[in-house]
Amino acid sequence: LLEGSLPLWLALKGYAYVIIGVAAIALERWFHPVGASFMQLAESGASEALDRQISSELKPVYASVLCIYAGTVLAGIAGLLKPVL
Repeated sequence: LLEGSLPLWLALKGYAYVIIGVAAIALERWFHPVGASFMQLAESGASEALDRQISSELKPVYASVLCIYAGTVLAGIAGLLKPVL
């Protein structure tokens, strides 16, 4: 990249796909406890404690989804700016 052998837009697109991949793997890991809590919700019904538990378990999931969105936007912008970069 520093030598100019790889165009900047292509490097940005590659970094964006790495961000998306890492965030997707993290999403798989972080969503597992949420699934168990939803099963508990289906079996026993809603309660304040279970609602708080699900809400706290979803916070890292939101962060992972936002990273996937950011990576997708970065990849799109890199493609759009290809003539400039």
